[in-house]
Amino acid sequence: MRNKLIVFAGMGAVATLTLTGCGEYLAAADVEASIEQDLTEEYSEDEFDVECDGDIDAEVGEQMTCELEWEDDMTETVEVTILEVDEDTSEVEFGFEVTHVDGEPITE
Repeated sequence: MRNKLIVFAGMGAVATLTLTGCGEYLAAADVEASIEQDLTEEYSEDEFDVECDGDIDAEVGEQMTCELEWEDDMTETVEVTILEVDEDTSEVEFGFEVTHVDGEPITE
């Protein structure tokens, strides 16, 4: 199972979402869907589930934590960070990366 971690952690993935409504935060559900979409390029949707701990303010540097649970019960902690906010287009760029596996920090 370690190969999942290496591929995902190595991506240091970046995604962009468009704010809706008041435009002051990204909804956890939107962040989850974006991470899931990225992962389905590499893995089957049935292999994992992503849950984030709440909405995140759309401000550069803000962070949130998500849990990535694989079908084999391995859990990875995913840290999400807001990288850029374009107020003209309401687009928010964020990066995400695996930081822990089954509660243990990743060290390189």
